[in-house]
Amino acid sequence: MVRVTIPILLLASVPLWGIASQSQSSPRDVIAELPGSGLRWLYAAEGEIKSRITDRNFDLNKCKVSIIEEEVSVVVLLTTPGLPKTLRGHAGDCAGLEIEIRKADAKVVRSNYIK
Repeated sequence: MVRVTIPILLLASVPLWGIASQSQSSPRDVIAELPGSGLRWLYAAEGEIKSRITDRNFDLNKCKVSIIEEEVSVVVLLTTPGLPKTLRGHAGDCAGLEIEIRKADAKVVRSNYIK
C-alpha cells in the first residue's frame, strides 16, 4: 500500500510544481545594459562622481550615464535624459558632469560640469 501511495502522490503533485515556479518569476525591468569594459570606466569615475555630487544637490536617479570611448581616453557623462542633442549648455534636473579618464592607467585626467 505504501509503495503505491508514494508514486501516486508524486504524480499528483507534478502539476503544482509549475505553479510554484511561475509565482517566483515576475517580469523584470532592464535598467541598463553595457559591456563589461564599460564597468571599468564607471569604477574609475566613481570617486570623482561621489566628490562632485556632494558639491551640488542632484539626484543620480534622474541622470543618464554615457560612456564615450575616444582614442587615448574615455569620457563618462552624467546628463539629464531626454534633452535634445542640439541644446547648448546645461538644462534639466541632473547637473551635467563630464569626467575624462586616461585609458593607459584609468586615472581621471579632468572633470567638469557641463555648461
